[in-house]
Amino acid sequence: ARALLGLNETGTAEKILKRLVSSNPRHPDVQFLRAIAARQRFDQETAETALQQVLAADPNYSAALFLWGSLLHEQRNLGLAIEVLSRFTAQRPRDARGYRLLGQVQLESGLPKQAILTLHQALELTPDDAGLLSVLARAYVMANQTETATRYLERSAALAPDHPVARTRLAVGYLIAGDEERAISELETAREKAPGYLRPAVLLFSTHLRRGDPQAALALAESLAREQSANPLPRTLVGIAREANGDLQQAAAEYRLALSIDPDADVAALNLARLELRTGERASARRRYESLTSRAQPGSRTKTVATLALARLAYEDGDVELAERQYQALVEAGTASTDALLGLARIADSRGETERGVALLEQARERDASAMAPRLLLATYYRATGDWAAGLTVADELRALQPRNGGVLRLIGELQLAKGQPQDAVATFTELVSLRQENAMTRYLLGLASAAAGDVSRARDAYGEALALEAGHRDAMLGLAALDFADGSFESVRRRLDEVRARHGAAPELDALTGDVLMAEGRAAEAAEYYAAALGDKPAPQLLQKLARARAAAGNPGAALEVFEAQLGARPDDIALMEAMAAMLLDDAPDEAETLYQRILERKPKHVGSLNNLAWLHGRRGEDTAMGYARKAYELAPEQPEVLAVYGWLLVGDGRAEQGSRLLSRALSDMPDNAEVRVHYAAALAELGDTDRAREVLDALDSSRVLAPALRAELETLQARL
Repeated sequence: ARALLGLNETGTAEKILKRLVSSNPRHPDVQFLRAIAARQRFDQETAETALQQVLAADPNYSAALFLWGSLLHEQRNLGLAIEVLSRFTAQRPRDARGYRLLGQVQLESGLPKQAILTLHQALELTPDDAGLLSVLARAYVMANQTETATRYLERSAALAPDHPVARTRLAVGYLIAGDEERAISELETAREKAPGYLRPAVLLFSTHLRRGDPQAALALAESLAREQSANPLPRTLVGIAREANGDLQQAAAEYRLALSIDPDADVAALNLARLELRTGERASARRRYESLTSRAQPGSRTKTVATLALARLAYEDGDVELAERQYQALVEAGTASTDALLGLARIADSRGETERGVALLEQARERDASAMAPRLLLATYYRATGDWAAGLTVADELRALQPRNGGVLRLIGELQLAKGQPQDAVATFTELVSLRQENAMTRYLLGLASAAAGDVSRARDAYGEALALEAGHRDAMLGLAALDFADGSFESVRRRLDEVRARHGAAPELDALTGDVLMAEGRAAEAAEYYAAALGDKPAPQLLQKLARARAAAGNPGAALEVFEAQLGARPDDIALMEAMAAMLLDDAPDEAETLYQRILERKPKHVGSLNNLAWLHGRRGEDTAMGYARKAYELAPEQPEVLAVYGWLLVGDGRAEQGSRLLSRALSDMPDNAEVRVHYAAALAELGDTDRAREVLDALDSSRVLAPALRAELETLQARL
């Protein structure tokens, strides 16, 4: 049976195995061979069951561990694959295969540093393995050590200087490192050494497309098609190049020509089906995808891509239940689980099941450490919901995957700004500017972060650079107007706003800033008119707050509530509106604020802001319930500075000054200008007996700053104590 399996004569081998299983059902060797046979038939479920039986009988059966690790890797169950392969390497420390596969899995799990250590162990056993050297080079690339990566790639190529595979690997390394010119040179060398070897030609073709040169890609593909007229791949490449040139009709003809050469040319079939979708031929595309799924091997890329396409079609056609079944089948099969989970998350979102959608995205993130899409969606979601800490955690993973991705850097910078980390945002946007030096928006973002960090001079310079790159850049002009407003140069603000209106027309932001100027000048009634114009019929909570304050300042104290009540009457479930209204009521009408926060929690039980503000309210009243709210907020957002500040202060009041001081210290590092946090941290230090440090903390407080009466009383009591 073993020999037959080695010859891939699976059917004959299984007949023998069937007799062996009936006589020795628990023998580990029999079950191991059964697992190999099942794998050859792409029956992963049977293979995994057989391997589990092997390891139940003999936990140290190393060959079974290696095979199971390989299966888990194929299924993208990377965490368990690492665990199983680690057991294999512990048992077989002189077997380079285990280290190599374990390193590969660690690499795909986003653990390049661990992968480097593991792959070096394999390299000690097989120092002249060119393929291993190329994998190690990729690990160094992921660890942002491109120079070291290049050295290993060159060493790999030096082992076989005339071998096209080695030259191709070196070219791939250069591509990863961003050195396209050297990559092209190596690929052309590889083509010359082996004209029939298509991989360097395909990579060269892809490089031309990536560099925005579809004509060069087309010329190369047509040359390949003439050289290998019986091979469908070159014709498929011609189709791809035609498509890149915008000639969809000719591209479809090329894909059909490739299929006439070989009806089983799956890449051509998949591309043709995708093209048919683009041109509105949905019925033809559906038939093509159904044909592909019926004949493709289970677990193959073709079957996976076709099934995903059918699921998307079902969803778009309104058959959500069919789409859900197809996505779920892919998840259970362990193929394309990331894309399938994204599809399920989209379905959950369409049903209003936000928490389930987020959980599915988190599952996709956990399953595939190298997947960008779920992380981008999660980071965007966390930014939209105000969970800056969670958003930054996910965005940092994106940055590790693509350190020079401008979109990722922008997302990180925006999250840092939102979280109150302007200095970090300045550093991030400075890096973004270095990548996109001719982009005016990147200069504007740097100006925005610099202004938030208090560096007005640098902010003005950045806004000016944005305007030099793009005359009349609207956001940069508004940024300069905001700086003028902060300086009290109200006439300059008006001139800039008039210029923006002349160039770009009226806009709510212009009315809002005009309202700010009028409020600063004490013209509240006029300001209210501009705020109302800026608001229109859209529920913008911050503008509502400004409008309410302006009307109250104009002599109508009840207007603040009326503004919000009118909006909430039309949108009773709008959490953002409730949160903004509660924030206005927090000091003067705490009972009404609490009612609103409780309404929010009825709709969204894990709303961190509401939990934290309820903790603050109850704590101010000395109620025991405060700690429960604070603890829950902390469990949900352990890095959010506002949460740390409230929970830390409550812990100090509960007699746990040491624990509370640690949280307050972290909160103060994120919010150094927050007077309440500074006073509370100093009080915690005093409680611990560190009066010198407490005085230092208070000395940094701006003495001219106007404090709320209650906080002023706390400060004076503390100063008297010190």
